[in-house]
Amino acid sequence: MSASRMPRRFAISGLVLGFISMGLWWFDYVYNPFHYPTAQEAQSLAVFPVHPVHNIFETVVVILCPGLIFRVFAVGAGSAFAVILWVFAAVLNWPIYYAIGFLAALLLKRQTAV
Repeated sequence: MSASRMPRRFAISGLVLGFISMGLWWFDYVYNPFHYPTAQEAQSLAVFPVHPVHNIFETVVVILCPGLIFRVFAVGAGSAFAVILWVFAAVLNWPIYYAIGFLAALLLKRQTAV
């Protein structure tokens, strides 16, 4: 694979991963597949167990889409603002993954030159 193609392929995969994680997070929010209690039900419960798959999913999404750190600005804001921040985080994956692909291409090029 050419060194010039690798960063672009990483960048495209980062963008796709960002939008896939956005879709999965939306699905979790809308359909509640882990059957978490509502806010009213949670107030009456002292503790409720968090599903381990949900913890893994949350961790993986934050690692694969580092722009989600901006998600803290959407707490308490409307859903439209949250979607705007999600799109921003997904698009922010493009330069992050491009840089990772560029470094990987440099390392591969250096390894083959030696």
